Amino acid sequence: MKGVIFKYLEVNIWKNMRDEYKSQSAMKPEEVKMKKLNFILSTLKSYRPSPNGNGIKWSKEEKEAFIKLSYKEQRKMIVRK
Repeated sequence: MKGVIFKYLEVNIWKNMRDEYKSQSAMKPEEVKMKKLNFILSTLKSYRPSPNGNGIKWSKEEKEAFIKLSYKEQRKMIVRK
């Protein structure tokens, strides 16, 4: 059966895939760093500030308490609001 399908040329798919993988050059450290920085930049740019602030009404006491909280607690407070 093998001779019927590949009568003229034996195709070695795995060898071709390995050769193609080896021929691709590895990314340079500078390229990796730039990709990471570009990803961070695109993430930061995706957050659009509201023209009217964030829409949350804070009392004076809440603002003072918010500043004293840890980052994790601040995130929880924002989600609750």
